[in-house]
Amino acid sequence: MISDYISSAIKAANADRKKPVHEKQSVSPGEIRRVSSGSVERLALILMVNSETNTSQITLVHNYPEFATEQDIIVESAITDLSYVVVIQTDLRGVVSTAEVGELVAVVHEKLAAACFQEVAGFVEDLSMFIGPPMLGPLDARWDFKVEEGEIIRELCSATVEVLTGDSAPQQVELGLPSQMYLWSTLDTCSID
Repeated sequence: MISDYISSAIKAANADRKKPVHEKQSVSPGEIRRVSSGSVERLALILMVNSETNTSQITLVHNYPEFATEQDIIVESAITDLSYVVVIQTDLRGVVSTAEVGELVAVVHEKLAAACFQEVAGFVEDLSMFIGPPMLGPLDARWDFKVEEGEIIRELCSATVEVLTGDSAPQQVELGLPSQMYLWSTLDTCSID
C-alpha cells in the first residue's frame, strides 16, 4: 500500500506538469493520412472533405510498387518526403467519417487528388509520378492483392455508408447520385457487397 505522503507527492508532481494539448488538425484534400475503422488501419489519400456530413472521400494508398496496376499512380519519395514510394489506388475509393481520419503522414500535389476523378490513362507522367503496368487478368499475381484491397476499403467505409444510407446491409453506393448525403459529383460506384 502506498503511504499518504508518497501519494500526495505524486499528485503534486503531476499537478505541476503541463499537459500537452492535442488538437486534431483539420483534414484537407491532398493529404495522405492514417484511416482506421475497427481493427483495420490503412494509409489513404484524402480526395474531398464534406463538413456538413463530417465525411471524407478517400482512396487507398500502399507502398508496394510491384503491385501497382494501370489504375494506380506510383509516387516517388521526392514528392512526399517519405522514405518510401507510395502507390495511390485510384480505383479503390470510398467515404469514411472524418473522425476515422487520423495522423497526417504526407501531403501531395492537388493534381494527384484530381487525377483520381479522371481517367488515369490521361494522367501526365513524369520522372517522379507514373502509372503501373496493365493487369493481365485473374491469373496476374496482382489480382488477389486488388481483391484484398477491395475488402479493406469495404471494411473502412461500411460503418459510414450504413449511417449515411440508413441501410444495415447496403449492396452498392452510388457516389454520383445528387442526394443531400453525397455532395460530391463523381460518376463512380463504391461496391461494398
